[in-house]
Amino acid sequence: MGALNFTPVGDNEKSIKGELTCFRAIFDPDGEGWPFIYRSWEGLSYSLQMVIPVSGEAAMNSFNWDSFWEKKGENKQMIRGAKRMANRIGKFLNRYDIKSVADFGCGSGGTLFILADKYPHISFYGFDSSLIIVSKNHQRAEEVGLSNLCFKQDTIPLIKSRMIFDLVYSIATLHYVMDIKQAIKNLYRRVNTGGFLIFNYPNRYSMFWYRNHIKPSDKEMRVRFSLLLAGQNLITLKDITITAGKKPKNFWRAVGENGQRANVCVYLHKPCTPD
Repeated sequence: MGALNFTPVGDNEKSIKGELTCFRAIFDPDGEGWPFIYRSWEGLSYSLQMVIPVSGEAAMNSFNWDSFWEKKGENKQMIRGAKRMANRIGKFLNRYDIKSVADFGCGSGGTLFILADKYPHISFYGFDSSLIIVSKNHQRAEEVGLSNLCFKQDTIPLIKSRMIFDLVYSIATLHYVMDIKQAIKNLYRRVNTGGFLIFNYPNRYSMFWYRNHIKPSDKEMRVRFSLLLAGQNLITLKDITITAGKKPKNFWRAVGENGQRANVCVYLHKPCTPD
């Protein structure tokens, strides 16, 4: 038995009922939950709690990444995404004097392998919570002879590493993190003065997108994105500005692309002197 908090963003009864229908279709397709155990009315928004017979993993979003990477490797979608992101990060590397780069939540490290091969004068580091994928990546880097690429185990938001880098990025990772504000603070601390932090994050538009695209029968994806689907880890540009102490800039615009509201990606520049 687990409890999932559901906080809709709609401001009228019709939209709230629609959101609840999507929520139940994802987390309670068999109709075994008991909604409306708790409801409070504050202005124009409901706060609901729905108790659903799900495992502790689903309720706490403790997705087993070791098990995931033990069974799976890079697929075609990951490879295509890695190439696109490598081209985007490469524009920053070409534009600025960057000597070290870190990817937090690197997964199979596709982007890092491309960048490390193209920029042999730059040191690249990949951090991931899964020791299995870190070991696989380390072995692969040795096999292809990339001496400027290193992988280490670490987690977000509680980052253990005390290294600093000229550029830090975390793509498609904060979606799995409950305390995103703390994650941003700790990631920004790993950025050298004059350096950059690049990340995308979950907002209400990405929540709707995932609710519409994850099938109720896909239990793995439901657990993997449980925080986002339940709307428990959504943040805004205002939240980021307050957390970082400065307003982030549009990453898509910086690399000459049009972004989407469901996949907002931003960057923070850490000045050499205080603003």
